[in-house]
Amino acid sequence: MNHGIDQKRCPICGKGNACEASHECWCGKEIFPSGLLELVPAEFRDKACICNACLKQFKADAMKKTASLPNPMDNN
Repeated sequence: MNHGIDQKRCPICGKGNACEASHECWCGKEIFPSGLLELVPAEFRDKACICNACLKQFKADAMKKTASLPNPMDNN
């Protein structure tokens, strides 16, 4: 039994995750970076889905970090 774990809530932000695990879910078409999965507390792993908002925010933050890295081609 999953005492204290609400499978309809994102384990990162606590908001609804819109999980449709018993049907075709939005998350089945997404790629979840390992860095995002590592943010999920161990007791929630494989028990509650990450929401779309957290997935999008993580990917946006990763893009910002990548964009701010120096370009080695600029040294020429």
